[in-house]
Amino acid sequence: MTLKVPLVLSLMMLLAGLPLCARAQDAPIIQALKASSVSLRGDLINLKSSPNILRAIWQDQFARIYDERQILSKKAGNPPIDTTTVFSAFFESPKGLFVLSATATPEVDCQSFTGLGLSPNLLACPMRVALVSGGKITLIYEDSHFAFSTSVNDQGEFNNEDKANQTAIEFNFADKVIQTKLFFGTHKPEVNAEPSDDTTIKLTY
Repeated sequence: MTLKVPLVLSLMMLLAGLPLCARAQDAPIIQALKASSVSLRGDLINLKSSPNILRAIWQDQFARIYDERQILSKKAGNPPIDTTTVFSAFFESPKGLFVLSATATPEVDCQSFTGLGLSPNLLACPMRVALVSGGKITLIYEDSHFAFSTSVNDQGEFNNEDKANQTAIEFNFADKVIQTKLFFGTHKPEVNAEPSDDTTIKLTY
């Protein structure tokens, strides 16, 4: 049986703001999926910082992407863009640090549903769930088309402060279940700030 935090409590936690990491408790933990810019190159050994952890989780894809960008940049006579956007949520537990992350890099077939009547902020991108423990990273789940919603400001940049269009990630450590809740806020007034889609993921570790 999957334990669920009541929706009202979930919304209160989102509105109050969420820390980078949450500690495992008896009840499920809820975190907002947030965007960050991560370099395609860099440290893969020191796993004490969030960018390094995300880079290590996606190192196989990032290395290929950077090589492709180098080839294209040489033809264009410009330096390659060596950063990309990663959406992530971190969960601390006795077993280690669980990380759910999705990369919005176009080269990995990240799709945007803008203009299709679904949501101006809905994406479907590759996603991984990893466990970081003892200086090692273990991938425990992958999805090639993980749906999530996000906020974008007037400059076209991802906006972590706009909580009306976020994805909430609920991690139930007891049942080893992750559930996502997509919020569309003012862009979907008929939804009344309730989640418009849920994705349940059963983990094995």
